[in-house]
Amino acid sequence: LVATTLQQPNAARDRLEKMLGIKPDLKNEDMRQIAFALFELSTDNDWPEVSEKMAKAFNDPNLNMSNYELARAAYLDGRRIQRDFERITLEFPVRTLKKRIEEKAKLRQNAEKIYRKAIGYKNAHIATAAAYQLAQMALHFRDAFRALPMPKELENDPVAQDEYTIWLEDELIYPAEDAAS
Repeated sequence: LVATTLQQPNAARDRLEKMLGIKPDLKNEDMRQIAFALFELSTDNDWPEVSEKMAKAFNDPNLNMSNYELARAAYLDGRRIQRDFERITLEFPVRTLKKRIEEKAKLRQNAEKIYRKAIGYKNAHIATAAAYQLAQMALHFRDAFRALPMPKELENDPVAQDEYTIWLEDELIYPAEDAAS
């Protein structure tokens, strides 16, 4: 299975999905480990339909999972939401920019909540990875703001350009950097 996963991730996904069926039996330890492999594979390879299905399966309170497994499931669910966050690009016009900032902020909040849940399980490996991803999301936001082009209406006004740049840094870029630290 590992060799198939490394050499042919799409074939591995199909094989794992068939093994797990529609509703995987996550009470079985071996099946749970296979499900974790599928969840991680789907998150890393950006298969949203698979990772969403796995996130729902792992949220069953009757599974009686260990703290490590709970932390791992939460972390992978956070990564799934983070992928959606990273897919949203910021661009003008202002109406589009505002809508996308709101979408990104909501996804960031959702992922942050789940990453903090993963951290709460107190597994050093998972907590460190989750904290790193929290910082990465803040830096991703900062970089998205930095990449915004100068608005066309300011092209011929150097004073307005300076004001815009200062506003962008003070209100969006620096707070994103602070959130990453």
